[in-house]
Amino acid sequence: MKPIAAIKEEYRALIEGNREGNKAGALALRDNIERSPLYFRGRLTTRTVQVPRLYSEEDIRRFQEIVKTAHSIFEKVIREYLAREEYRALFPFFPELKALILAPRSGVPLLPMARFDIFYHEDTGDFQFCEVNTDGTSGMNEDRLLDELLIDNPAHQEMRRRYRFRSMEMFDRWVKCFLSFYERNERKVAEPNIAIVDFLDKGTLREFQEFARHFQRVGVNCEIADIRDLSFADGVLLSPSGHIIDAVYRRAVTSDIMAEIAEVQSFLQAVQENACFVVGSFATQIVHHKWLFHVLHLPRTMQFLTPMEQDF
Repeated sequence: MKPIAAIKEEYRALIEGNREGNKAGALALRDNIERSPLYFRGRLTTRTVQVPRLYSEEDIRRFQEIVKTAHSIFEKVIREYLAREEYRALFPFFPELKALILAPRSGVPLLPMARFDIFYHEDTGDFQFCEVNTDGTSGMNEDRLLDELLIDNPAHQEMRRRYRFRSMEMFDRWVKCFLSFYERNERKVAEPNIAIVDFLDKGTLREFQEFARHFQRVGVNCEIADIRDLSFADGVLLSPSGHIIDAVYRRAVTSDIMAEIAEVQSFLQAVQENACFVVGSFATQIVHHKWLFHVLHLPRTMQFLTPMEQDF
């Protein structure tokens, strides 16, 4: 494959060679973005450019290395926090949140989903972290829609004829992961009801709807519910429609939950009693919180990291 810089120059040459056609395509792309789910709650949530972001297979391998190593480190940090009181003291969590972090989990992985935001130097492969998102990790629908809408770009159409570009599919892959987690749950049922829960006046509803469609395509019941409208009775978590919830995909950010803790007591009671399979336990807050970057560099953390992880 050609160097990415050379492919970008091809894009620019195609745009320069057909300025009017590409201008019309850019205007159509803009209009279609504004008519798409990317225009949400009265505002446009993202923008795009004429030359899309391209990465080589070498870049992808580098990203995989970063994710694999970071994920390993973060799981070790979570595990140490859960196991050692003196390590827990290094984090500035209020007692209420600390209790939720330590609540029992139904066999869910320590860090089932995350988004690692980095500054990436394409010429060297070096990088720096911006932040780590676990609670409410989003952005998948923006990526999907922008990839689809680029069809309005004449330069991109021509480049797709010349090269075999591929995008990252992030809905079916997550559904597959989620269901594989659920299958390891000792209290699983044959036909589970799944709820995607958030504060719906804050959440990315269109993205939730897309995930719900992908669950439903594989024959799994899935509904979207406001976390404040759940109820808990006789050891069972119920959706606003009255359905038993067997598994939760938590999108509600922990800070929002703590800010409205009185309004979400049914959900929190289900968590504390381990009454429902919840993907996105409160233990993920350990690495979602920005204090992580301080604790990572302490000698106490270095004690349980490998030399390679310490260098990382």
